[in-house]
Amino acid sequence: MYKKITHHIIEEHYDHPLAAEVKQKTELINKPIVPYQSMPKSKLDKKTKDYQIYTYPVLKQIEKDSINAWSLLNGRIRSLVISIISGDNDIDSLMERAVSDIDMISSLLKPVYGDAAAKKFNDLLIAVAKSLVDVIMKLKAEKDTTAEMAKLKDDTKTLAEFAYKANPMWMTDVVTDILTKMEDLYITQAKSRLMKEWKTSVKAADDAYNLMVVKQDNGDASFADIYAAGIIADTAEEEIEDFMES
Repeated sequence: MYKKITHHIIEEHYDHPLAAEVKQKTELINKPIVPYQSMPKSKLDKKTKDYQIYTYPVLKQIEKDSINAWSLLNGRIRSLVISIISGDNDIDSLMERAVSDIDMISSLLKPVYGDAAAKKFNDLLIAVAKSLVDVIMKLKAEKDTTAEMAKLKDDTKTLAEFAYKANPMWMTDVVTDILTKMEDLYITQAKSRLMKEWKTSVKAADDAYNLMVVKQDNGDASFADIYAAGIIADTAEEEIEDFMES
């Protein structure tokens, strides 16, 4: 006897078509999928009901953890900009916390891509954060930032290229564009604070947070969503298989 299984994974958070490839992959989350067409008939006979993402806690937790970790990092960068421009003494402590935030972000990669890939991503993201801080420090010192800006650009490109190798959903151009916009907004925050243009400073920091955690200006997904969607796309089928065989 043949019984068709249709798995529904409903996730309302990923309603973006950044590009054709992103749209195609996020359909894994937004629309019904049938991941077991090639499975032996004996396995297909085991279950006959539909499932949603809430049936698989790991998938939902990935989304929550990504939003939380990127939110913490962006809040930390915002605080770093304020402390650097104000000449406060907590810069080293904030940077240590930023590194811990990045550790949280990269730890989400370990179950899917392994320890080595997670560490590489971690190191590259830390390099981007440190390069951005170096730019802000030079702005505070009223020194030329050409060299620091060039390094920030190179570090961002390197991270984006590595992300694409890990998961083609994280397209190099998309990742580079979003991270560069984020960096530019925090630089605007710093410059505005130096000129005591408080409203502009606050808006820039808010815009950076929204870009990375909430959604982009054009309505596309935030970077935290894109990051989570890629991991979920590579996790979902394995998670469903484990559930089906339990």
